[in-house]
Amino acid sequence: MVILLLLAVLAVPNFRVVYDRMAFRQSVQDIVYSLRYAQGLAMARSYRLRLVSNGDHSAFWLEKEKAAGSADAGSGEFERVQGRTVKKQVVPDGVRVEADGLPVDCFEDGHFSKAEISFCFRTECLVISTREQRFKVDLMEWQAGEEHAR
Repeated sequence: MVILLLLAVLAVPNFRVVYDRMAFRQSVQDIVYSLRYAQGLAMARSYRLRLVSNGDHSAFWLEKEKAAGSADAGSGEFERVQGRTVKKQVVPDGVRVEADGLPVDCFEDGHFSKAEISFCFRTECLVISTREQRFKVDLMEWQAGEEHAR
């Protein structure tokens, strides 16, 4: 019984590390999914969408250009995309985020503006990039301390 209790005490900290890493990776994957969803929606509905974030990049969400039939059409104004499949993506605590090129625009033909967002948690970094190919969202992995080519 004592041995089982000792093993349980030792396993709890390791579980927390694994859970935090999974939450980090899932939050970045959800942002990639949002960009790919925006691409499909922009092409299907023929309007521009964009991925935006709050000031400290701790949350990301999609916005769409005001509809063609509305009074604000063509004004360059955007409104938040609502729905079950689209939600605000919150970055877990402890993740360092650097962004270049925000907001990320997705145009009616499916191409993206050039942007790069890096998320680092402990020694692992994930980078979302739309710089390499106009119609593609890349997700790259690297370890902190490694050289990351921009």
